[in-house]
Amino acid sequence: MHMRENRHDHNGTGRIQIADLMITISKNRNWLFFFGLMLFVLGAAAILFPLISSISIIIIIGLVLLFSGIIQFIQAFGYHKWSGLLLALFSSIIWAVAGIILLVRPIESVAVFTIILATIFIAEGILKFILALQMRAMKNWTWVLFDGLIAFILGVFLWSQFPFSALWAIGILSGANILSTGIATLAIAFSLKSE
Repeated sequence: MHMRENRHDHNGTGRIQIADLMITISKNRNWLFFFGLMLFVLGAAAILFPLISSISIIIIIGLVLLFSGIIQFIQAFGYHKWSGLLLALFSSIIWAVAGIILLVRPIESVAVFTIILATIFIAEGILKFILALQMRAMKNWTWVLFDGLIAFILGVFLWSQFPFSALWAIGILSGANILSTGIATLAIAFSLKSE
Protein backbone atom coordinates (compact mmCIF):
# COMPACT_ATOMS: atom_id res chain seq x y z
CA MET A 1 0.00 0.00 0.00
CA HIS A 2 2.86 2.38 0.78
CA MET A 3 4.37 1.72 -2.66
CA ARG A 4 1.05 2.53 -4.33
CA GLU A 5 1.02 6.03 -2.80
CA ASN A 6 4.44 6.80 -4.28
CA ARG A 7 3.76 5.66 -7.83
CA HIS A 8 5.68 8.49 -9.49
CA ASP A 9 8.79 8.08 -11.54
CA HIS A 10 11.98 9.60 -10.18
CA ASN A 11 11.34 12.86 -12.10
CA GLY A 12 7.95 13.34 -10.45
CA THR A 13 6.01 13.49 -13.71
CA GLY A 14 3.52 10.82 -12.74
CA ARG A 15 3.89 8.62 -15.83
CA ILE A 16 2.57 5.60 -13.96
CA GLN A 17 -0.55 7.51 -12.90
CA ILE A 18 -1.13 8.50 -16.53
CA ALA A 19 -0.74 4.85 -17.54
CA ASP A 20 -3.31 3.89 -14.87
CA LEU A 21 -5.64 6.56 -16.24
CA MET A 22 -5.24 5.22 -19.79
CA ILE A 23 -6.02 1.68 -18.59
CA THR A 24 -9.17 2.95 -16.86
CA ILE A 25 -10.25 4.86 -19.96
CA SER A 26 -9.54 1.80 -22.16
CA LYS A 27 -11.72 -0.38 -19.96
CA ASN A 28 -14.57 2.13 -20.37
CA ARG A 29 -14.08 2.62 -24.11
CA ASN A 30 -17.72 1.83 -24.95
CA TRP A 31 -19.03 4.40 -22.47
CA LEU A 32 -16.57 6.95 -23.80
CA PHE A 33 -17.73 6.22 -27.35
CA PHE A 34 -21.40 6.56 -26.32
CA PHE A 35 -20.68 9.84 -24.49
CA GLY A 36 -18.77 11.22 -27.50
CA LEU A 37 -21.55 10.18 -29.88
CA MET A 38 -24.17 11.81 -27.64
CA LEU A 39 -22.16 15.06 -27.53
CA PHE A 40 -21.68 14.92 -31.31
CA VAL A 41 -25.43 14.54 -31.91
CA LEU A 42 -26.34 17.27 -29.37
CA GLY A 43 -23.77 19.65 -30.83
CA ALA A 44 -24.97 19.03 -34.38
CA ALA A 45 -28.60 19.53 -33.29
CA ALA A 46 -27.67 22.80 -31.56
CA ILE A 47 -26.02 24.04 -34.76
CA LEU A 48 -28.92 22.93 -36.97
CA PHE A 49 -31.56 24.46 -34.65
CA PRO A 50 -29.76 27.46 -33.13
CA LEU A 51 -32.79 29.37 -31.82
CA ILE A 52 -34.22 26.31 -30.08
CA SER A 53 -30.82 25.48 -28.57
CA SER A 54 -30.30 29.11 -27.50
CA ILE A 55 -33.65 29.16 -25.71
CA SER A 56 -32.92 25.75 -24.18
CA ILE A 57 -29.61 27.01 -22.80
CA ILE A 58 -31.33 30.07 -21.33
CA ILE A 59 -33.99 27.85 -19.71
CA ILE A 60 -31.31 25.59 -18.22
CA ILE A 61 -29.44 28.61 -16.84
CA GLY A 62 -32.74 29.99 -15.49
CA LEU A 63 -33.52 26.71 -13.72
CA VAL A 64 -30.02 26.54 -12.22
CA LEU A 65 -30.34 30.13 -10.93
CA LEU A 66 -33.82 29.51 -9.55
CA PHE A 67 -32.87 26.31 -7.72
CA SER A 68 -29.65 27.91 -6.47
CA GLY A 69 -31.70 30.78 -5.07
CA ILE A 70 -34.11 28.38 -3.36
CA ILE A 71 -31.26 26.36 -1.81
CA GLN A 72 -29.50 29.53 -0.65
CA PHE A 73 -32.78 30.78 0.84
CA ILE A 74 -33.17 27.57 2.86
CA GLN A 75 -29.51 27.62 3.94
CA ALA A 76 -29.79 31.27 4.99
CA PHE A 77 -31.71 30.28 8.09
CA GLY A 78 -28.60 28.50 9.37
CA TYR A 79 -26.94 31.88 10.07
CA HIS A 80 -26.92 32.90 13.70
CA LYS A 81 -26.55 36.65 13.17
CA TRP A 82 -29.21 38.86 11.60
CA SER A 83 -26.70 40.56 9.31
CA GLY A 84 -25.63 37.22 7.82
CA LEU A 85 -29.24 36.08 7.55
CA LEU A 86 -30.38 39.24 5.77
CA LEU A 87 -27.45 39.23 3.37
CA ALA A 88 -27.98 35.54 2.54
CA LEU A 89 -31.73 36.07 2.06
CA PHE A 90 -31.10 39.07 -0.19
CA SER A 91 -28.56 37.12 -2.25
CA SER A 92 -30.87 34.12 -2.60
CA ILE A 93 -33.75 36.33 -3.73
CA ILE A 94 -31.56 37.95 -6.41
CA TRP A 95 -30.54 34.51 -7.75
CA ALA A 96 -34.12 33.25 -7.75
CA VAL A 97 -35.52 36.40 -9.41
CA ALA A 98 -32.80 36.25 -12.10
CA GLY A 99 -33.76 32.64 -12.75
CA ILE A 100 -37.46 33.50 -12.94
CA ILE A 101 -36.76 36.33 -15.38
CA LEU A 102 -34.83 33.99 -17.66
CA LEU A 103 -37.63 31.41 -17.48
CA VAL A 104 -40.46 33.90 -18.05
CA ARG A 105 -38.72 35.94 -20.77
CA PRO A 106 -36.42 33.49 -22.60
CA ILE A 107 -36.44 35.31 -25.97
CA GLU A 108 -35.46 38.63 -24.42
CA SER A 109 -32.88 36.82 -22.29
CA VAL A 110 -31.32 35.32 -25.42
CA ALA A 111 -30.96 38.85 -26.82
CA VAL A 112 -29.34 40.13 -23.60
CA PHE A 113 -26.97 37.15 -23.46
CA THR A 114 -26.00 37.79 -27.10
CA ILE A 115 -25.07 41.40 -26.26
CA ILE A 116 -23.06 40.20 -23.26
CA LEU A 117 -21.35 37.56 -25.43
CA ALA A 118 -20.46 40.14 -28.11
CA THR A 119 -19.05 42.48 -25.45
CA ILE A 120 -17.00 39.68 -23.89
CA PHE A 121 -15.55 38.72 -27.29
CA ILE A 122 -14.59 42.33 -28.06
CA ALA A 123 -12.99 42.77 -24.62
CA GLU A 124 -11.18 39.43 -24.95
CA GLY A 125 -9.87 40.46 -28.36
CA ILE A 126 -8.51 43.76 -27.05
CA LEU A 127 -6.89 42.10 -24.02
CA LYS A 128 -5.29 39.37 -26.13
CA PHE A 129 -4.01 41.99 -28.57
CA ILE A 130 -2.34 43.82 -25.66
CA LEU A 131 -0.98 40.53 -24.30
CA ALA A 132 0.38 39.59 -27.74
CA LEU A 133 2.26 42.89 -27.99
CA GLN A 134 3.81 42.21 -24.57
CA MET A 135 4.83 38.71 -25.74
CA ARG A 136 6.63 39.83 -28.94
CA ALA A 137 9.93 38.48 -27.67
CA MET A 138 8.45 34.96 -27.66
CA LYS A 139 8.57 32.77 -30.76
CA ASN A 140 4.83 32.15 -31.32
CA TRP A 141 3.37 35.43 -30.05
CA THR A 142 1.45 35.89 -33.30
CA TRP A 143 -0.88 33.01 -32.35
CA VAL A 144 -2.09 35.03 -29.37
CA LEU A 145 -2.52 38.02 -31.67
CA PHE A 146 -4.47 35.85 -34.14
CA ASP A 147 -6.66 34.47 -31.31
CA GLY A 148 -7.42 38.00 -30.13
CA LEU A 149 -8.18 39.16 -33.66
CA ILE A 150 -10.67 36.31 -34.19
CA ALA A 151 -12.39 37.07 -30.85
CA PHE A 152 -12.57 40.79 -31.68
CA ILE A 153 -13.96 40.19 -35.19
CA LEU A 154 -16.53 37.73 -33.82
CA GLY A 155 -17.64 40.26 -31.18
CA VAL A 156 -17.94 43.07 -33.73
CA PHE A 157 -19.83 40.73 -36.06
CA LEU A 158 -22.31 39.78 -33.31
CA TRP A 159 -22.86 43.46 -32.51
CA SER A 160 -23.23 44.49 -36.15
CA GLN A 161 -25.76 41.72 -36.82
CA PHE A 162 -27.80 42.37 -33.67
CA PRO A 163 -30.73 41.67 -33.16
CA PHE A 164 -30.52 38.96 -35.83
CA SER A 165 -27.41 37.46 -34.26
CA ALA A 166 -29.51 36.70 -31.18
CA LEU A 167 -31.38 34.14 -33.26
CA TRP A 168 -28.28 32.00 -33.80
CA ALA A 169 -25.24 33.11 -31.78
CA ILE A 170 -25.64 31.27 -28.49
CA GLY A 171 -26.96 28.11 -30.13
CA ILE A 172 -24.32 27.87 -32.85
CA LEU A 173 -21.38 28.79 -30.62
CA SER A 174 -22.48 26.39 -27.87
CA GLY A 175 -23.24 23.74 -30.47
CA ALA A 176 -19.78 24.13 -32.04
CA ASN A 177 -18.20 23.74 -28.61
CA ILE A 178 -20.27 20.63 -27.79
CA LEU A 179 -19.66 19.19 -31.27
CA SER A 180 -15.87 19.66 -31.03
CA THR A 181 -15.86 18.03 -27.58
CA GLY A 182 -17.85 15.13 -29.03
CA ILE A 183 -15.43 14.74 -31.92
CA ALA A 184 -12.43 14.80 -29.56
CA THR A 185 -14.08 12.24 -27.27
CA LEU A 186 -14.91 9.97 -30.21
CA ALA A 187 -11.34 10.29 -31.48
CA ILE A 188 -10.02 9.18 -28.10
CA ALA A 189 -12.48 6.29 -27.99
CA PHE A 190 -11.47 5.14 -31.51
CA SER A 191 -7.79 5.43 -30.72
CA LEU A 192 -8.06 3.05 -27.77
CA LYS A 193 -7.70 -0.63 -28.45
CA SER A 194 -10.62 -2.70 -27.32
CA GLU A 195 -9.62 -5.31 -24.77
